[in-house]
Amino acid sequence: MKVGSSLVEVKKATGVLEAYTEEKLRESLRRSGASLKLIDEVISTVRRRIYPEMPTAEIFKLSFKILKKRARHLAARYNLKRALLSLGPAGFPFEQFIARMFEKSGYQTSTNLFLAGKCVEHEVDISAINDTTTLLCECKFKNSQGMKVDLKTSLYVYARALDLNCVGRPDRDFILITNTGFTTEAIKYSKCMNLKIMGWSFPDGQSLRSQIEKHGMIPVTCLTGLKKSDFESLIREGYVDIEDFVKNRVPILKSRLGNRRIITALSEAERLLESLKV
Repeated sequence: MKVGSSLVEVKKATGVLEAYTEEKLRESLRRSGASLKLIDEVISTVRRRIYPEMPTAEIFKLSFKILKKRARHLAARYNLKRALLSLGPAGFPFEQFIARMFEKSGYQTSTNLFLAGKCVEHEVDISAINDTTTLLCECKFKNSQGMKVDLKTSLYVYARALDLNCVGRPDRDFILITNTGFTTEAIKYSKCMNLKIMGWSFPDGQSLRSQIEKHGMIPVTCLTGLKKSDFESLIREGYVDIEDFVKNRVPILKSRLGNRRIITALSEAERLLESLKV
């Protein structure tokens, strides 16, 4: 996009500059379920306010503010990537969320296992088993969008896969999953060694985002009307996905009598789930 006669560059979370394209923002808004009219409103507002090297986080905040004012449930869906970041700071809630994702794909899952390898014992974040395959998962949770999984992590995860006899077998595999992305070298090495990896937008068609959207999953941290203490309490009790949140509304409300934020959030969660069916 140009302002005057100049191409506008925006600053990503990594600090890297890239050309701003309205189509990229339009696609993100479309994924949230926003109408064409609402998408055009957001695009028009950003077009008026954008400036050279504007942080992409500011573009997000501006867009999110408009969506939240028009329809909270759309703002929640638009907030998906950042909501995953908010599952922290510890990595266990993210592991629970990924386990739920595999369960929706027909796997039986266990978390935080200790498995004996050929040489040593390994702590494994998730074991996912179906009729034909055992999939062992290493989850790398990041608190910031600018943080990526590097080559060193790919190297040691592959070494663990070897020791756990997960290389070259059709019935047993290992996968490295992160909520952000991978460095170029990490991707290059993983492709070379045939190590499965999954990040927010990698690989095409099988990315974490596409799998979450495929199964209609929304982390509870997407909800727009709750405080940090509310999220911490819900996550501590094991509610990481809004479907679980809605299904367990009776015990949740019973333990939080008079908490109007929770009541409002349940209504928002129900609208979110309905919007995913459209």
